[in-house]
Amino acid sequence: MKSRGMKMLDPIKFQLILNNQVADIQFQETSVQCGYMDIVWAIEDVLEKLGRCTDVRLVHMSSYCENFVPDGVHNELVNISKIGSVSRLLSSVDLPIVVSVKKNAVGMGLEMVLCADVKICSQDSRFSMNQVGNGLIPFEGGTQRLSRSVGLGRALELIMTGRMFYAQEALEIGLVQYVSEKNVSIDTFTVSLLETICNAGPIATKYLKEAVRNGHDMTLKDGLTLETDLNVILQSTSDRAEGIASFMERRSPEFTNE
Repeated sequence: MKSRGMKMLDPIKFQLILNNQVADIQFQETSVQCGYMDIVWAIEDVLEKLGRCTDVRLVHMSSYCENFVPDGVHNELVNISKIGSVSRLLSSVDLPIVVSVKKNAVGMGLEMVLCADVKICSQDSRFSMNQVGNGLIPFEGGTQRLSRSVGLGRALELIMTGRMFYAQEALEIGLVQYVSEKNVSIDTFTVSLLETICNAGPIATKYLKEAVRNGHDMTLKDGLTLETDLNVILQSTSDRAEGIASFMERRSPEFTNE
């Protein structure tokens, strides 16, 4: 088994885009077969870099791989003690995560896509939660996140059959929120969406993610309490004051993430 000290592969390209406000994470094939732990270590490295980027307001995740993760990962037996490591790391990000599926999202690739907050795909994208065909069940949260996205009955059908489905169905069942139009590339559409989110108050955007994500698993009463508490905290920020001032002065706000 490979150890962290033997890490040689880099299945993730990391860069800052849009005036350093977006952390761009792109999965890519490697020159030699990439394993599960290579993905885990690469994401750990990315999150360490992200923690040092004070201007970043959101994370964009995409992939050059055919099925979103390097092919070798799909065929690997994962150490039972490491199961779920990738989704736990992605779920620990408190910034909004936007994912664009340029090709397909299959198996573990789809499970990673489900960790994002807003999902975009191309018109030709295909999806499948196909682990059952190998005698397995999803191990990166797929059984839980898929049902929360598309409903219990549809999730069970998709996981039990492992069938391939396409962009239009993914949009109709709520798996993705946007499908790029024929005359607009997915990259162009994605940049427009990222700019829209970046223009919003960064602290407010982070808090609303916490309210929606955490509140979803709470009772309505507890969720409303969480929303109120976050609003109280938000009132003390400079960005909130700037939002009010810009509205009164009829100008665009200049948020500082403070």
